[in-house]
Amino acid sequence: MHFASDSSACRAVKFMITEGAETSDVENTTAAPSLLHGVDKDRERIMRQDQVHSVLNDPVARELLSSEIPARFSYLGLDGGPRVIPIGFYWNGVQFVICTVPRSAKVRALAANPRVALTIDTNSFPPHVLLVRGTATVRVVPGVPQEYLDASAKVVGAEGMADFEAQVRGLYDSMARIEVEPEWAKVMDFTAPDRIPAAVAELMAGRG
Repeated sequence: MHFASDSSACRAVKFMITEGAETSDVENTTAAPSLLHGVDKDRERIMRQDQVHSVLNDPVARELLSSEIPARFSYLGLDGGPRVIPIGFYWNGVQFVICTVPRSAKVRALAANPRVALTIDTNSFPPHVLLVRGTATVRVVPGVPQEYLDASAKVVGAEGMADFEAQVRGLYDSMARIEVEPEWAKVMDFTAPDRIPAAVAELMAGRG
């Protein structure tokens, strides 16, 4: 089946992605540990680092990592409830680097539970999606990290960066530097069965 050229299949996948993506994450053999039953299966279900790096070097992943699209960053709040926020990031080839106000709610939450997930995705059709799960470490550093400026430059643009940098250096005496080490990753561009949500692929295969 040629997913990219089969418009009806693509429409079906697009319609079902909201339900299918999260389901497939739990069922995927390389998925992150199950939180649904309170079972920590890190050793069994986290991808090998070479597998993660292979996904992150996929052309679609590289396109998204270098784009100006913000990451949708998900973590658990101190009340145990889920949070998801759009935020700028810098990918250094090994880690996602996110910089923020040291006293922000997410910094306190990550100190209590460093498990995070993020997605970078397009509004085009079929969508290009990068899903990542990992562990965050946070440290407060003086001044404005270069990664914050590099992440901002993707959106601000070269012409506005001088003024922007002057403003943020005047605002921040220090910043919290959040480093996310990827432990699981998946690219979806709906061109093949292994590049769509697994539950949707199984449904489509079953209807042959």
